[in-house]
Formats: sequence, C-alpha cells, structure tokens
Amino acid sequence: MLRRSLVVFQFAASIALIAGTLIVYKQLNYMKTIDLGFEIAETMVIRGAHPNDSTYSQRFKNFKQDLENLSVVQAVSNGSNVPGDEIFWTRGMRKVEDTRDKNFTVYLVGVNQDYFNTLSMEMVAGRGYDPNLSTDTVNIIVNEAAVFAMGFSKAEEAIGQKVVAGGDERKIVGVVKNYHQLSLKNAINPIVFPLVALSSDFIIVRLKSSNYKEAYDQAYASFNSFFPNEPFDTFFLDDFYNKQYVNEQNFSQSFTLFALFAIIVAILGLFGLTSFSAMQRTKEIGIRKVLGAHASQIVMILSREFLVLVAIANVIAWPAVYFIIDGWLNNFTSRVSIGISVFLASAFIVIIIAVIAVGYKTFSTARTNPVRALRYE
Repeated sequence: MLRRSLVVFQFAASIALIAGTLIVYKQLNYMKTIDLGFEIAETMVIRGAHPNDSTYSQRFKNFKQDLENLSVVQAVSNGSNVPGDEIFWTRGMRKVEDTRDKNFTVYLVGVNQDYFNTLSMEMVAGRGYDPNLSTDTVNIIVNEAAVFAMGFSKAEEAIGQKVVAGGDERKIVGVVKNYHQLSLKNAINPIVFPLVALSSDFIIVRLKSSNYKEAYDQAYASFNSFFPNEPFDTFFLDDFYNKQYVNEQNFSQSFTLFALFAIIVAILGLFGLTSFSAMQRTKEIGIRKVLGAHASQIVMILSREFLVLVAIANVIAWPAVYFIIDGWLNNFTSRVSIGISVFLASAFIVIIIAVIAVGYKTFSTARTNPVRALRYE
C-alpha cells in the first residue's frame, strides 16, 4: 500500500506540474499575442535630451523633422509616456456641472498631434488633435475608461462635454479606445491626453521595416548632430513592454524544470515498482506462458494495476491544479480560460510515460523462457 501510495503521489505531482506548465505557457503566449490597443512591433523609442538652454525647443523640432525624412522611418511623434511606462502624472477630474466630491483620479499623458496615429491607437469617437487648430491647447482627448468614470454609457456622449481637470476647464474632443498602458496584471485606468506638443520625454519612431540596425544607425547620426553632448538612449517598444513579464517567464521556466524532475522521479518509482511486481509474479508469468498466453496479454495483465494508479493520480491532481492555477490567473485583468484540454493533455503525457516505463519492464519479463520462470525460487 505504501509503494502504491508513493507512485500515486509522484504521478499526481507530475500531472499537476505538467498541467500548470501548460497553463502558464498558455497565459504567457496570450499576453504576448493579445491586441494591446496599439502597435508594438517595429517601433523604436528614443529618450529625449534635456539640455538647459534657450535653443532646445528649436533643435528638438528640427530633430523630429530630420527623423521624419529618414528612409527607414514611417512616422514620428513624442509624448511624456509610452506604453509599458508607469504614469505618475495625475489629476482630479469631473464634469463641470458636478460638485468637487465627484472628482475622480485620472492619469495624464502629454502628447503631440501625431501620437495616436504613430502608435495606431483607435479613435472611437470624436477626433484627434489638429495641428491647424490653436484652440486644441484647451481641449483634451480621453480614453474609454475616463468616459465611463464620468458616468457616460458610450463614448459619443462625452464629445463636446466640458470637464474640470486640475482646476482648468477643458472640452473633450476625442475618445481613444482603451489600451493596455501596463501589463495585463493592471486594470485599465482613466487616462487624459492633453496636447503638449514639445513633450520630449520619449520620441516614438515608427519604422517601415524590421531593419533595426539601419534604423538605429540613422537615428543615432541624426540625434548626435542636434544634441552632440547628450547620451543617445533608445529601445524598441516590444522589448520594453515585454520586460513586465520577466517574473512570469521565470515562473514558467521554474514550473517546467520542476515538472521534468517530477516526471523523472515518477518514472524511476514506477519502474522500480514494476520490477518488484514482475519479480513477485515470476512463476505466474511462466505458468501463463506454458498455458499459451501471448507476451502482449501478459504485458496487459501486469500493466493494468499501474494504469489504474495513474488514473487515480489524475483524479487527485486535477482539482488541486484547477484551484491553484485559477487563483494565479485571477491576478490578470485579461486571462485565458483553463479548459479541459490542458488536463487531458497532461493526463495523456503521463499515461504515455507510464505505458513506456511499465511496458519496457513487463515486456522483457514476458519474453523470458518459461522454464527459467518455473524453476525460479
């Protein structure tokens, strides 16, 4: 009973770890392939220079224009934040007709007129900023989360509404579709995008192709010509954004490693138990062969018990895995469903491993000379 219990425990652990590994991988793949609400590929970001002199504004404008003329560049914009960067600029906001106690917190991202087009963010209502309208400096664009926080049921209702943000009265002219500013672990917060044309914390460069080496070299040469004494600090948006999932990737690798160890230990335990069982039933095997039993029949007789143990291990492991992994997935605002396929896949993997481990020993035992088996003491 102790031997059987240990085999059940070993295989239950293996099944749990395999299922957990599959679900963690599934969630990681989902996070990397989900529509984030903006274009993440082929986007280079340059951290803005901050020299303290009167010529900076003009140099910055010239630098942007030079980037736009590069052969590898499709579009250029700038802003105080990029997706994947935590926003620390906040204000209280409310509708003009509301009292102060209805203020709610919004996060602010200063942008220029090309910010949304460069990142392929969708406008669900209203319009983007128009470079030909000087009045846009007193208008704002918000995301859908801000619209719903104000009590509107749809984005169109917010267009033309006046709000008080940080003590200033502004008019909403556009609504951007919700996007994931941070990882899927974070809820989508209300965001306001005031027009700050010279916000130079980040310069966003949308590339025409994936020739990153050429893009880097051309951008570096342009930057160095306008800001020769400033460091050129750049990164690609997909790498920057996916750094948020380093812990999950490490977690997945650890899960996989433990699953492999558990499988190896379970195979050794099952192989040892099979050998012991075959040795105890040596004479039975000899008698069955003398009476005409085929090797395949003997393999089936000896394997049946162990396959039952693996089936019991599945019954034990599945509920435990479901509750543990479901709790882990609840950390994400967007998550995959667990589904029965993961459990069936883990059970199939373990059953195949068990059949190979048991089959190898039982088949070699079943092929022994029955005379030697009958003389066995």
